[in-house]
Amino acid sequence: MKELFAIITVIFLISGASTSIPFSASNNFSYCVETEGENSNWFIVEIHANETIHIDEIYVNMAIDVNSSIFRWCVFLERFFIIGENGKWWVPPMVLMLKQGSFLDWYFQIDMFGMNFSYSHLIKKPVEAHGSCIYHVYNVSLSPGKWYLVSMIFPTNKSHIKVCINGTNAKLGNATEGSTSFILENEDFHAKLNLKSIPFSIILDGRKTVHINNTFIGFIYAPASIIAGVAHLKFITPDGEEKEAIIWETPRKFYIENSDFIPIFEPIVGNGGEWKFYVSMAGIGMATVNIFAADVILP
Repeated sequence: MKELFAIITVIFLISGASTSIPFSASNNFSYCVETEGENSNWFIVEIHANETIHIDEIYVNMAIDVNSSIFRWCVFLERFFIIGENGKWWVPPMVLMLKQGSFLDWYFQIDMFGMNFSYSHLIKKPVEAHGSCIYHVYNVSLSPGKWYLVSMIFPTNKSHIKVCINGTNAKLGNATEGSTSFILENEDFHAKLNLKSIPFSIILDGRKTVHINNTFIGFIYAPASIIAGVAHLKFITPDGEEKEAIIWETPRKFYIENSDFIPIFEPIVGNGGEWKFYVSMAGIGMATVNIFAADVILP
């Protein structure tokens, strides 16, 4: 994380393999790569060098077309970030999550005291969005080695991602793309107690197992509330590595204590197999636990 310095501009405008294409000087970009599929909601571009990498500018345009109906509250999530070898990473300091719900939306599940019961009163909500999320990242410095520029969008009907790089001594490698991004929310966790409602949400000893075929890349958002909340998070990778985090959230600040990773901001990356997630959370004001991730193939 400390290996990279950048100035970032982020603009939100909402209403398989690729090849490098050199741009002419009039376009002000040395190289551009873009997805070829009709609905590629993740895109990974490899760069590498044996010396310190310098990049004058990175431009990312994630265009989306969504017209669907969903039960979850989270209706918009996207991320651009950079990951490297040996666990190095960097993400922009700005994170956007949009939610949609009503006071009639609620979910209840219990599995304790001899009771095993669940009831969903979550309302299916129409979601329509057309537009782009644009990132401008300037003055990037990376340590020598291999790095990946990663763009991810929430599940869409159609999406197209374009990444342009200007002024760099790095060499561009291959790029991969796919449509396997996903979002999990409170109701996807089986718990001793799981109540999801606009005023108050709680998850007691929630757990969820996700099977990944290739490589897991994602983030955990929790307690992701409007007012305040607290969450204890844990995950176990297919290789048996365990990481935990405790996060307190107020309207203005996050407090992270005794943590092996940084929720919301630190990308989680690992091999394919069975990923196990555990959460206990309480929050006021549309509080949710969201796993935003994708099953990807690294270049």
